[in-house]
Amino acid sequence: MISEKDPLNDVPITFNQPVSALVINVNDHGYCKVRFDDKSLEAFVQNLQNFKDPVTRGMIWRQLWLLVMDKKMSSLQYFDFVVKQIPFETVD
Repeated sequence: MISEKDPLNDVPITFNQPVSALVINVNDHGYCKVRFDDKSLEAFVQNLQNFKDPVTRGMIWRQLWLLVMDKKMSSLQYFDFVVKQIPFETVD
């Protein structure tokens, strides 16, 4: 994690409650290469429709596509994600 006050430094995170996913670049305020751990990736694939903010959903859609472009996610995995999530999407 990068801090606004301390750029390019690690920021320790304390999880005080169960966490389904950690969203980097929330509300699309920064620019970075994003990689998700397996648990976060699975949470997005299964539950993206639960994110009410369309900008956050759009960021996740885009980051997952970039994972395909960077050969970190197979196109078949992305296709399965699309098939599961597109019926719930409310924004073009």
